[in-house]
Amino acid sequence: MKFRIKTNDPGCIEYFSGIVQMMAGLAKNVILRLNKGQFSFAIKERIVFGGITAWCDVEHAVLFPERICEGISPDQDEIFLEVIIDHLLHCIRSNAQSAAGHNSLYNTTSSSNSGMNKSRIGSNSITGMVNTFDQSTCRLLGLKIKLVRRKTPCLAIELEQSSVTGRPRSVWHFIPVQVVPPRLWDEFIEPTDPEFDVSIFFPPVKTLRPFVDRMKRFAKFVVSVILIYGIFVSVFDMYPHDVCVCF
Repeated sequence: MKFRIKTNDPGCIEYFSGIVQMMAGLAKNVILRLNKGQFSFAIKERIVFGGITAWCDVEHAVLFPERICEGISPDQDEIFLEVIIDHLLHCIRSNAQSAAGHNSLYNTTSSSNSGMNKSRIGSNSITGMVNTFDQSTCRLLGLKIKLVRRKTPCLAIELEQSSVTGRPRSVWHFIPVQVVPPRLWDEFIEPTDPEFDVSIFFPPVKTLRPFVDRMKRFAKFVVSVILIYGIFVSVFDMYPHDVCVCF
């Protein structure tokens, strides 16, 4: 199995990190479905009540000009990986923010090819080395993600940054992942969409979110009702009373 994607566009890196941040807000563990055309995130929680099922597809050609993906065999030319999405977000966000000057001190478990002030530290999930020198003048030049095998399968995250010496340097992160066997692939394939009779445009998320965040302290579920004359109603069941919010 081989997988590698690379981009040198800071705008694409920021857009990709925004997608990762969105998925990190939905679940802890995410399935990455990798093939020659797409980089997909799949969430499928197995709980009795509630739970989240979501898919997000990212076209390789849009964000990553350089891409390689080879599956187990020509007939199974895909790779399914289970990853803790917060680790991926931390690796991308911490370096992107420090490169933009938001963090004056880089303090995460990673490895750098710069020879300044290296010290080895340990971590349960991300292994490597750390470079703790001021990065306020650095900027992010590129992002590379590839599948490697150390003691366990890992996603190697390489971020290329500028430095005060004028020579670019690479900061590495290694995130352990679990390879999903082919017999379980059907559980994480996006289902086909049914034929819809009605399309509904919801109110802006910025308008809905404050009400939902407040009501989730009192109710576990919300019932959404769309009235024929253009009213969106959210009903929160808080025994012995119900709270209705209309938009």
